[in-house]
Amino acid sequence: MTIQSIVFHVMAFFVMFMFTWIVSSILFALLNYGITMSFQDILASLTLTASTLGNVGPGIGEFGPGTSMNSLTDSAKLLCCFLMVLGRLELYTILILFTPAFWKNN
Repeated sequence: MTIQSIVFHVMAFFVMFMFTWIVSSILFALLNYGITMSFQDILASLTLTASTLGNVGPGIGEFGPGTSMNSLTDSAKLLCCFLMVLGRLELYTILILFTPAFWKNN
């Protein structure tokens, strides 16, 4: 394995992680606050996604260390569970299941 292929794989992981984080943050914001959201709501969605996807603990704001996730809608809680599993098993192991090449070769 060359250094260029290692750098490519690291960059691919980083791009997939950031894409998942941004899309999930937008989904959280839309599921919880609808179209009328403030900066605090967007910040809460960003930190909630980072804490669930990265398995790093509480977020900031509405989902901080002194609060719970009771205010989330049921669909947002399901998204939260999916992100926790995705973050725990890493992106590659879950996303590889959705690629057609994996199923053709194995």
